[in-house]
Amino acid sequence: MTTTHPDDRPTEWSARQRRMSWIGFVTVAVAVLVAASVASARPATASDSDIAQRALHHEELIAECMQAKGFEYVVVMPSDVLLEAEMVRAEAAGEDIADALARFPVPPNPNDVIVAALSGDEARRYEVAYWGDDESEGCYASTVETAWGTIPEDLPTEIEQAGEFADAQLAADPRVAAAERELVACMADAGYEVADYQGFLKLRTTYVGELAERFDLPDLATPGGGIGPDEPHYNEVTELLEQFEAATSRCEGAYLEIVEPISNEYLDQAWAEAGR
Repeated sequence: MTTTHPDDRPTEWSARQRRMSWIGFVTVAVAVLVAASVASARPATASDSDIAQRALHHEELIAECMQAKGFEYVVVMPSDVLLEAEMVRAEAAGEDIADALARFPVPPNPNDVIVAALSGDEARRYEVAYWGDDESEGCYASTVETAWGTIPEDLPTEIEQAGEFADAQLAADPRVAAAERELVACMADAGYEVADYQGFLKLRTTYVGELAERFDLPDLATPGGGIGPDEPHYNEVTELLEQFEAATSRCEGAYLEIVEPISNEYLDQAWAEAGR
């Protein structure tokens, strides 16, 4: 058995949660609103399969764009499309939607592995390539219209305002502050010191590299790399990685369970006020 880079292994986190962990709650949720709003303008006869086809086409366009910018990107069915379909199914069946979504097995996203393996600077460049910044349009936004149709002129402004509103509300919400304190305490109980959620995210991106440097195992920090049972420190490194994965999964899972619905609550409120 070979101990692999931990981000090569399946986890209990959904693809959406993993993606949120490196680009932030609001960015993802707002991006989903773009697709949802544009898709809602489609003809009433369009089927769910049409939405899936458009989503995959959008992914293909994003992949072409990202590859042109020098980044690897794997085409996958977006988790939000899968979750939306599950929500519709649960509602039609009279099931509790929140419970149904919590039980739904979202497949792991290979792009999360790609991002997790990047250094801090590379990850930021990847983020800008995908989402864009004040100076450039990212691959997501530049391909939305081709995949989904014309975007209403006022939509970008409304999305920006919704994100700003949600950001401000999250920063001031005592429930979020309490959840962050619980996250810090949870990690401390497991033997890891973080000051806040941003510190937690930083530790997630640096821990494997720290182990690789500590034990002089450069392959450990490379996706697909690892160490075999015949190599020095195998048992110790394996145990440390398993402990870290268990702790981060448990602590962040509890944090996201509280904060993600709050984030969506504020985004829904802003979106409703915008008449979308």
